Amino acid sequence: MQKNKASKLRESAMRDGTYLSALWIATFSASIAMFKFMSSSIGLITWALTVALALLSPVFVYKFTVNHRDKECNGRIAYSEAWLYMFIMYACAIVLSSIAQYIFYAYIDPHLFATVVAELEEFSALTGIDPKGTRILTEALRELDKMGAGDIVMSQIGGHISRDILIISVLAFAIKKKN
Repeated sequence: MQKNKASKLRESAMRDGTYLSALWIATFSASIAMFKFMSSSIGLITWALTVALALLSPVFVYKFTVNHRDKECNGRIAYSEAWLYMFIMYACAIVLSSIAQYIFYAYIDPHLFATVVAELEEFSALTGIDPKGTRILTEALRELDKMGAGDIVMSQIGGHISRDILIISVLAFAIKKKN
């Protein structure tokens, strides 16, 4: 890859990664609202919003990469270049959204998971769900409440990386194009 082309790829991928991180921060915000309002009708609405935003992420990545291919690569892109473009995009999004999540867990609501456990217990009581059915989830949430903000964010980064590499590997096949 030529130096100028590599620079454009990096610049474009980082810009699109910033947009992707905004989507992820919106998804994270919707998921927090979902947990906070679990026992009300708002919980169902925010659940649907969270799912919709999460499913939009690969669609946006696909659209951004196709746009890069068509506008900056004259309609041609190799698998490796598409893969690299998406990897940089995802890496940028992971870093930016992780910073936002760290700020949230450290300063805005450090005891979110204790609140979620209380909401889940209230939700279980309202709906008649047996507390044994939610025991594993409440135990996991209590463990998360004991963790620091950095530990929570670092544990999420591992999941992001493995999931995103799988998505990148599949999408790069759909995006590659040699005229």
